[in-house]
Amino acid sequence: MKKLSSIGTHLGMLVLGVLLMKGMQQHTLPSGEAAQPADSSAKAPVLAEAAKDGKPSIQTQHHGARSAGRAKQITVQIQEVERQVDANDNFKVKTQQTLLDWSHSDPIAALSWLLSEEQDAVRLKMAYPFERLDTVKKIFEAMPSNKVSAALDLISGKNDDALLIVALCAAASGTQPSLSREAILGNLSFYATSDAMSEQLRNSLLSDWTDLNPQSAQAWALQERNLDNRNSAIITVAEQLLKSDPLAAIQWAKDNLSNVLWPGALESLVASWIENDPPAVATWLQSQTPSHEFDTAIRMFALKTRDVDPETALSLSSRITDESLRHEIFSVIQSATL
Repeated sequence: MKKLSSIGTHLGMLVLGVLLMKGMQQHTLPSGEAAQPADSSAKAPVLAEAAKDGKPSIQTQHHGARSAGRAKQITVQIQEVERQVDANDNFKVKTQQTLLDWSHSDPIAALSWLLSEEQDAVRLKMAYPFERLDTVKKIFEAMPSNKVSAALDLISGKNDDALLIVALCAAASGTQPSLSREAILGNLSFYATSDAMSEQLRNSLLSDWTDLNPQSAQAWALQERNLDNRNSAIITVAEQLLKSDPLAAIQWAKDNLSNVLWPGALESLVASWIENDPPAVATWLQSQTPSHEFDTAIRMFALKTRDVDPETALSLSSRITDESLRHEIFSVIQSATL
């Protein structure tokens, strides 16, 4: 950022210098030429003749030249900014590739540099946080098993929950994982620094696991002894299953959650399903018998689609059995169409 700011400052000073030089040239006569008194009578016919012929005046021509010059300067500035953007992209790509190449021979050294306070390491952290996380993920995915423990110690010392979650999930992924998902899930308190991180870590591990082996992930979720954790795991797995078979995912979740939790869980699943296929959600909700079970799910659909498809949102909302909730959603949809 300092380098970019410095470039912008120098560019501004350069533009200002150019403008000053042009101003001096406009108001300075050539060497050896004496200034002549102004002759307004001589200038008037010239201006009048130009106007008569429909040609731009000398003043208009001068203004047009200045505008063209200014436009050219702006173009130069834009091109310089574009060059800086390209340079930043090159920095990101080259830094990532260098770290990944380095990690093949010495993953601990590469990771140590990535987590350091070196100028470019900090630049990557501040300007490209998601690319930084992706780099950590790829380093751990390719890391030999005998290096994982030392690498996790490095990550743990940084008090960065996101980095640690990414590292653990990466180490437990693939066909030959360095760590066992079941072992991490069975001992979350050992790896997680807080309850919030514990939940995030569990959900991330289960999401990855469901993508790789859904039956195994479903079995693990159902055997969880803690009731709250079990319910959370079921919803997490079901949300991942929505990608491949929404109806089966919803039915599996309904079969394994209590009647008390089901309406809220259904609302959550519908919210995720809408992101992928709103028409399919609408068709499914239309096919269900109106009941309190679907009220909050329909509410969720209406709120998420009222701006893009108010007619369908309004039609589905008429199926809400709770009169107060139905009128509330009607008002919200109608206000969005005004």
